[in-house]
Amino acid sequence: MTAGTPEQAGDSFDQVAAQPDDPYGGHEFHYESHTDLFRCIRCHRYEVSARKDDGTVEPCAGEPPAGSEPIEVNAW
Repeated sequence: MTAGTPEQAGDSFDQVAAQPDDPYGGHEFHYESHTDLFRCIRCHRYEVSARKDDGTVEPCAGEPPAGSEPIEVNAW
């Protein structure tokens, strides 16, 4: 475990807000080959829809919308 991890702070990863130096706003994007896009496994948003016009990324909501399908992530 490295210094500053959520476990040390007593929080789970889902409860940790995006840090100011996090360029992805707390999202955990993974590549989907069938869409050729990156999608967050936490909130199910695509990176292109989470990115604002100025290039910054909106914060991750941390949970998918109700009724959405689960995302399968292939471990490399």
